[in-house]
Amino acid sequence: MQRLQGYFILFCLIGILVLFAGCGGGEAPALSPGMGRLAVRVAWPAAASRFIPAAAARIRVAVEGPDITMPFTATIVRPATTTMLAVPAGSDRVVTLTVFDADGVELAVAGQRRGLTIALGQTATLSLTLAGTEDLDDTPTSIALDAAGTGAVEGILETRDAADLEDRFIMDAVEGQSYLVTFESLEVAADDAAQPNAVTLAAHDGATLLASTISARPPSASLFTPVALTVVAPRTGPITLSVAASPGEFAARYRLTIASSGETGAISVIAR
Repeated sequence: MQRLQGYFILFCLIGILVLFAGCGGGEAPALSPGMGRLAVRVAWPAAASRFIPAAAARIRVAVEGPDITMPFTATIVRPATTTMLAVPAGSDRVVTLTVFDADGVELAVAGQRRGLTIALGQTATLSLTLAGTEDLDDTPTSIALDAAGTGAVEGILETRDAADLEDRFIMDAVEGQSYLVTFESLEVAADDAAQPNAVTLAAHDGATLLASTISARPPSASLFTPVALTVVAPRTGPITLSVAASPGEFAARYRLTIASSGETGAISVIAR
């Protein structure tokens, strides 16, 4: 799911909302010619949450683009939740969030939002919630299997966001090779602990389903049950692995492990 060291933070974009409004209003800064505004609204997790480092104290928001030579930046200091900055109007804006502790030590790159458009003289609003352990952006990342033919990756499903109901991976497989794919939940935060939930683990070769299984979280259980499926590659090439959540108000952090019988290779993250 990438960069498997240090602190990693997944930000789940909860209902990304791009609003275009007039530039009136006393709270908004005056705009120079050719500029627009970006309003960023952050929902910090509860203080007791283990999804982000307790030391996280502020977020730096940086906006870049193909015609921007130096990033435009602003800071959100915890527990504040909003910031607004003036940026050059245009398309293909890249918003990067970086988390620091109170001493200014960088803890993690929280993630990126690509392809944002800032309209001339208007305000684009980006609303997001910080959650757990990995940034899943649009950039494929290879994870090498070790000499024993195993590799693992972690991620988060966030069912409150329709974009986060399914994570997809692509695995470079070898024809005839058998792969054991294991799903293990590491942490679950449910609005209703008594409500059962389920996650489907599946493997596809193009449109052909190769194997699938369901991991359930029984009522009042803290974690999903571990499950595994065996995938035999019908040909040499990519096989898509998916982890999909059933409807329900929960977030789940999980680990996906791939093991082959001594065959080395790689798995790669692809966009959801």
